[in-house]
Amino acid sequence: MGRRPGQDKDHRCLGKSRGDKRQGDIMAFSDIIGQKELKERLGKTIGQVSARSFLFTGPEGIGKHTIGRELARAFLCEDPGADGSCGKCPSCTYFNAGTHPDMKYFETDEGKKTLSVATMREKLIPDTAIAPQISKKKVYMVNMDNIEIKYQNLLLKVLEEPPAGVVFILLCTDSANVLPTILSRASEYKISPYSDDETFEILKSNDGEGLPEDKLRFIATFSAGIPGKGMTLLEDETFNEEREEVFSFLTGIPEKGYTDLLYDDYALFDKEQDKMEEILLIMMWFLGDMAALLSSAHPDNIKNRDKTSEIKAFLAKNKGITLINMSNAAQAVTDLNRDIRSRVSFESACCGMLLKLKKEFGGK
Repeated sequence: MGRRPGQDKDHRCLGKSRGDKRQGDIMAFSDIIGQKELKERLGKTIGQVSARSFLFTGPEGIGKHTIGRELARAFLCEDPGADGSCGKCPSCTYFNAGTHPDMKYFETDEGKKTLSVATMREKLIPDTAIAPQISKKKVYMVNMDNIEIKYQNLLLKVLEEPPAGVVFILLCTDSANVLPTILSRASEYKISPYSDDETFEILKSNDGEGLPEDKLRFIATFSAGIPGKGMTLLEDETFNEEREEVFSFLTGIPEKGYTDLLYDDYALFDKEQDKMEEILLIMMWFLGDMAALLSSAHPDNIKNRDKTSEIKAFLAKNKGITLINMSNAAQAVTDLNRDIRSRVSFESACCGMLLKLKKEFGGK
């Protein structure tokens, strides 16, 4: 079960770009997959002269940065419509090239994980007093998660009385991380988790077209409605190896003795303690698929569709395994997850799970 570096990221694209009219990754609001209510609000926002501050909230990887950029692009566009930017004017060209002088990003200080007081006082706030260079507006995208909550009030005055043409697009994972005084001055846009089908379509349009559909759908479902997580998994060569190892472990239990389980297999789990939540979820899904195939020859709720034939072969070889066994096995995995959260000894809890799994899977 290999390790992989990095964290989930905000995904690059939420829909299909209109290559005939737009450049690069530019999207119309209507091209964004899902988020129906949010798209309708975005369309109405462009025509609101008084709209000055916006807050996009949602988990890491949900698309706050991506959707926020599309709103920013529309505000800077010379000929925007209810569906967003035109994609053709000089402003859109500069924006797409990443060189628009009126688009400002304040996420973290260079080499740091936070946005400092000095940066806000000496760069962000004074810059708002400078007139736009090529557009009628200036847009500031600020990651509120990276500003300590006790310092957020530094932005209060400029949010209360922004200079003419200044628009703020604020990003955060949870509005609870933002001061009420800031919240009251911004229009909040909550980005909801996507359905499995929506996530599948987003992943397919982002480097996923070459993957078999079953594997892509597995990643989409595993992403739990957060496409950015799926993007990370698409680029992660070790994730599929990890999944294969979990499947190999489960299907190998009937052939293993207690010594193998309590030493060799325990060592694998012990090495991956920092990723146990993910590993246990993969285990639960495989156990769920085994239960589904025991109850029906053609179930509709299989998550590991690319493994269907292998699971069927395993069950055919081990005819003594029943639905009750799978239910008990799933409970053993759930118990381990609970014990880990309760800070029970990992060795004791994990070995207990391994013994319970052996009892349910049988074998020698």
